[in-house]
Amino acid sequence: EPFNIKIKQFMMLYFLNDWHKIEQGGYDQKHQLEIFLQFQRQLPRQSLKGDVIKSFGEKIIANFLFEHNINYQYEHNHFWNKINYRPDFTLFHSDNRGVIIEYFGLQGDLDYDFMSQQKRDYWSKKPNWHLLAYSPTDISERGVDYFLQRLKQDLQQQGFICQRLSEEEIWHKISRRSIDQFTKLIVSFITRCRKKSLSIKELQQMIETYQATKSIEVLFFELILNFYHAYLERITATNEDDFNGLLQKAIELILHKQTVFQSKSYSSDLTLLRYICIDEFQDFSELFYRLLQAIRQHNSQVNLCCVGDSWQAINGFAGSELRFFQRFKYYIDKNATQLYISSNYRSASSIVTIGNQLMIGNGRAAIAKTHFGGEAMIADLDHFVLTEHEKQIHVHQRHAALMVRLIAKALIEELEVVILCRRNKLPFANHLVHFLHSIQKFFPDSLHHRITISTAHKYKGLEKAVVIIPDAIIDYYPLIHPNWFFFQILGDNLKQIYDEERRLFYVSLTRAIKRIIIITENHRQSPFLQALEIKPIDWAEYPPLSDYPTLMQTEFIYYLIKITNQSNRGFNPTCQIKHLLKSCGYHWESIQKHWVKSVLRSYFEIDKLKMELWCQKADGIEVYITDNHHQTIEHFMINDGCWSQISIQ
Repeated sequence: EPFNIKIKQFMMLYFLNDWHKIEQGGYDQKHQLEIFLQFQRQLPRQSLKGDVIKSFGEKIIANFLFEHNINYQYEHNHFWNKINYRPDFTLFHSDNRGVIIEYFGLQGDLDYDFMSQQKRDYWSKKPNWHLLAYSPTDISERGVDYFLQRLKQDLQQQGFICQRLSEEEIWHKISRRSIDQFTKLIVSFITRCRKKSLSIKELQQMIETYQATKSIEVLFFELILNFYHAYLERITATNEDDFNGLLQKAIELILHKQTVFQSKSYSSDLTLLRYICIDEFQDFSELFYRLLQAIRQHNSQVNLCCVGDSWQAINGFAGSELRFFQRFKYYIDKNATQLYISSNYRSASSIVTIGNQLMIGNGRAAIAKTHFGGEAMIADLDHFVLTEHEKQIHVHQRHAALMVRLIAKALIEELEVVILCRRNKLPFANHLVHFLHSIQKFFPDSLHHRITISTAHKYKGLEKAVVIIPDAIIDYYPLIHPNWFFFQILGDNLKQIYDEERRLFYVSLTRAIKRIIIITENHRQSPFLQALEIKPIDWAEYPPLSDYPTLMQTEFIYYLIKITNQSNRGFNPTCQIKHLLKSCGYHWESIQKHWVKSVLRSYFEIDKLKMELWCQKADGIEVYITDNHHQTIEHFMINDGCWSQISIQ
């Protein structure tokens, strides 16, 4: 029970405090200070609810809401002038009424301040919504406690009950997720210790000489020593072992001159080896290095051939260390010959070019050996506009509509597509497989195998004609896990993690053969995109699925009903019946100046249309019914409720 209490204490500190904040020490010069600020902005913060949020200010707001049992949505989608807008916190009184909380954390930047004022103006014109806006000075001037008291008063004025839950109630709400996260942290740390062949005594010595900066570190080290000791005792008692333990035993056997190995059908002696070939050498680890050195101790004449690419070193989280690649002659052989193979035979020249731009300053540039230019494009989700048909099919899910367009173009060109994701979930979907199925359903079953999805880590070494990166935004590229802080004792640092995230983005880019499309969001762009000279996508070249009838599933074919005023009748005819049109599901399209809605072709009947409420009051109205190709299939004039069909030329 006391041990459980310590775990609970640790996880409450984990979610509540800003314990992972890096210190500014050593970042004095302008360039260094810019690096510090860049790192600081990328640091993840996780709220009690489990949201990964962007700043300490957002974190204390989120935790206050959670502790006071006030339901909220973090970065809930709102549509503002056809742009996807995500305010920090949305608190609902009802479906279309509530409170918006914005924490303007970059106050002082001219562009940011201008955008903040636009948001204030936007919400001031929304009668059903009230904006609560805060900034870092609201916290720094009088402290966190005073700020939270002000937040409480503001919320109470908006009708929210602010009664704090007990510690036990809070723990009950987060316990399952907390234990899962704690377990993953412990397993990951123990695995890294095993990769380094650390004994309990060695780990304890490291902890004793390490200068912990936060109380949460001290508590973690106490817990990890207990778990590591229990783990090692368990595998000894059960005569079991993990993979790293098997490697350690193999090294010990070889060092004690047991060099003969055998299986049921084959045996040999390590002293007789003439060649050792090591692939993916950039992912070499301490254990593999020790194994190699043990073999060479008894076979000094063995020849080595190591192949690797430092730009694809993406497994540091699993214990790989790039130092063996970077200092090859020091660790392996000072007389070794090193050959640089810069040729890229996979990707089009435009893709190789942006890969080089991303990795500039990190070694020799790659050289494209393909004979086609290919395409590299960026798509901004915030500025993607759905057609009327897409609004009906995707129910305003803009990311799905965008993805379907990109994939449809590839399929009609007989190209295969992979969606490469940074995490096992997307910013707009919980699970990759579910998202894939939601996209595949728009296309015939016979084409589903040409649309795939994967994580970037799993796709290393593979390729596809078209690669779509759907999540080139902050918190995904780079993804800096909140647990990085606890691995500093093992040598991890923020710059190493950041550099590895850049390499992972490079791997994603260079899986593409002919076309790479990067999806981002205007105000959440990944900092890695700053280095890329890449053209924005031309949506005229990527029309909606309705323009490809051979690709469409029959159930997604719609008719579009457009209602407008007859010429020379002004705006009054539709104004007279606009409340009836709204009640029947029509909405006003301000650019084309007509009312519109989509109807599934399989359900459309002209007699049903004539029975809609607005028809009885219609006078001076013109109706167009168009198909997926925007061709008019029926045209009517309505005067005093009487319909007259107009012939189509």
